[in-house]
Amino acid sequence: MTSRSSCRSGLTAPSGAMPTDRRCDVRGLLALSIIAAAGVAAWGIARRRDLASSAPASPAEPASWAAPPAEADPLTSALYAVEDLVTDWKAKGAKYASIIAAAATRHGVPPDLLMRVAYQESRFREDIITGKTRSSAGAVGMFQFMPATARDLGVDPLNVTSAADGAARYLRQLYRQFGSWSWAVAAYNGGPGNISYFLKNGAWPKRNGSGQIIGTKARPAENVNYVAQIGADVSLA
Repeated sequence: MTSRSSCRSGLTAPSGAMPTDRRCDVRGLLALSIIAAAGVAAWGIARRRDLASSAPASPAEPASWAAPPAEADPLTSALYAVEDLVTDWKAKGAKYASIIAAAATRHGVPPDLLMRVAYQESRFREDIITGKTRSSAGAVGMFQFMPATARDLGVDPLNVTSAADGAARYLRQLYRQFGSWSWAVAAYNGGPGNISYFLKNGAWPKRNGSGQIIGTKARPAENVNYVAQIGADVSLA
């Protein structure tokens, strides 16, 4: 109560303490940061819903590409957004590092790459990893598997060990198919069928609700950004 009053009245801070004006500035900046993060999170959730409604999933694709990121309420998303700004991605996933590294090594995937994909998919948020928060399309777990994909791979998406093993196997499969980690990561997000079509035709397939190709469009910014963000932290060579 005292500090709040001193911010308004301009009282001099006690000797040895942080100046009142500086304390007010710090509080103000923190409040603005939280408000801004909440706004960005709310916009992001609305944008994801718009994208999901305008780009229906194709049942022919076995990957989780059609699922927007898992959604939480705006306040929760804002708090996680603030945490992302101050927390290293490796530090956030430290408790899972040994499980992810073991799965990556077992299937010939760079451990840091699998770790970074896990972070991209779930931000190592416990509410997503445990399935409490799911994407609007139904993707679940640390690696955001769609139920059909999980069944095809024999994966329990809510079991970290099983999900990491399935994601590593799938990434290695995509690497063999496309010949680079960059395109493997793109296919993990965008679907191998879409990436194959893009590499052959130079355009992204536009699909109807049944998954049939009815035209073409530009490669989605989400897919480009997905690869760029991961590539900024780990090698995709």
